[in-house]
Amino acid sequence: MFSKLTPDNDEYSVSFADSSVTCGVRLSPVRIAVAGAGNYAHHHLKVLASFDNVTLVGISNRGSSDILSVARQYGVNAAFTDYEQMLESTQPDGVFVVVSHFETVRVATSCLERGIPCLIEKPAGFASAETASLAKLAADRHCLNIVGVNRRYWSILHNALTLILQHGPLFGILIDAPEPIRRRRAESAHDPRLYDLWMVANTIHAIDLFRCLGGEVTEVQSLKTSRTETSGDSFTAVLRLSRDCLGTYISHYNSGEEWSITLYGDGLKAVIPLGSMKGRAYFDTGRTISVPVDAVDLNYRAGLYAQDRAFIHALASGEKLTYPASDLEDATKTMRLIEQIGGVLSLAKTHWHQDARAIER
Repeated sequence: MFSKLTPDNDEYSVSFADSSVTCGVRLSPVRIAVAGAGNYAHHHLKVLASFDNVTLVGISNRGSSDILSVARQYGVNAAFTDYEQMLESTQPDGVFVVVSHFETVRVATSCLERGIPCLIEKPAGFASAETASLAKLAADRHCLNIVGVNRRYWSILHNALTLILQHGPLFGILIDAPEPIRRRRAESAHDPRLYDLWMVANTIHAIDLFRCLGGEVTEVQSLKTSRTETSGDSFTAVLRLSRDCLGTYISHYNSGEEWSITLYGDGLKAVIPLGSMKGRAYFDTGRTISVPVDAVDLNYRAGLYAQDRAFIHALASGEKLTYPASDLEDATKTMRLIEQIGGVLSLAKTHWHQDARAIER
């Protein structure tokens, strides 16, 4: 169900218009259920509630005392404490899987086994083999799916890339993605196991942009050190990408927080902090300009509106997902890249073997 359109096709036109009407044809109504009602689910719910052709038929969240208020806030028809009961009761056309990280594979597997198309929040597994197993299940069931890596849909990135390509080829991509892991551990906002897998759980957003903007990875050279984190806390990698450009990845834990991406072109570069919707292009003439941002990324969580709309459009129209969407098959490639840069973590291996047995059951 996924179009093989990639950056190598020279197709970088991405629409972020606020509409449920495409090419003059109003999309068919679809019934959507949401598994999970945590903080991030609210961002998806805000987007989904704005779509004219979406009916929110159910929401589930295990042990949440305010699930009914969440349902009322976004106009969801019914609330459940068990996602399987929700699936059986509502018979949705599609499901948004926005559960806790270590529950994602189990819930996604249940949806895919039923043949229900789903948007699966990242990461779709903690090892490439785990993601590949989900991809095979989706392919066997001919089931539409998309993985939620919303920075692929940031208008500022595509506007910056378009500006680069207007002046010639893309020469290179530099991504600096520090992680304040020491502070994250102290805050204890997540399952403690998650911090040992932080590159997969969070930095995947940054690493995935190499493939999104530069094409497939054909060569990787990487180095890492481990000072206090057994799985590594300083990473450097150089990538050769199929769009004939080079990628440079830097991530030093506890050395700041804000990520940034720099796109290098012929006579200019674009520098974009990934923690904000601000960026500038610097020309070799000395001129500088701001990189524009589409209004939709200011009104909603950046990238989510366009990403969620792409999934809803494919579901309602029966058309294939197109660039810059990432389905499970595509996401497996990003997972393999992460493993090349950071290595396959022992905890990820353990988690994968446990979930593999669950999928087999």
